[in-house]
Amino acid sequence: MHKPTIRTNAMVALGIGLCVAAAGAPILPVFAQTAIPTYNAMDADTLSKIISSQSQAQITPDSSDPQGPVLKVQLPNGIAYSILMDDCDGGAPNMCKSLEFRAMLPPGSLNFAQINSFNETMRYATAYLSDKGVPQLRMDENLRGGVTADFVAYAVRIFMKVVSDYVVQAK
Repeated sequence: MHKPTIRTNAMVALGIGLCVAAAGAPILPVFAQTAIPTYNAMDADTLSKIISSQSQAQITPDSSDPQGPVLKVQLPNGIAYSILMDDCDGGAPNMCKSLEFRAMLPPGSLNFAQINSFNETMRYATAYLSDKGVPQLRMDENLRGGVTADFVAYAVRIFMKVVSDYVVQAK
């Protein structure tokens, strides 16, 4: 009595591929893949380089916060914002797993209705009034799971655009 042979799909595909190759048919090319570095955490120096690649910003690092480094960014058009680096391991260099973008406007420059309107149309960031009536803008980015430098650069560009829109609304 003949015992049936069990074949998996992979075995069948391999057999077909070998037959095609033996018959002289072209084999599909294997494309070389370029490794793109990803970041599960980032230090202040790497983040500064990414910010600098997006604008002619003046960046001032501040390491006095025990929660993690803060980068103060001043753009040539006068707009300023900060990036708080959070979820840091406290090692050297201080590697942080999340970023908190923040911008503040002068007290009284936006009222509650303007901030509500901004939040209704804004996709990436949230505006709010602090307890002292200071209009603030916040956007968070998570690095966990791995992101590319291009992803972080895109987040920087989005926040610069959002801050610009926020400042225009205050005028």
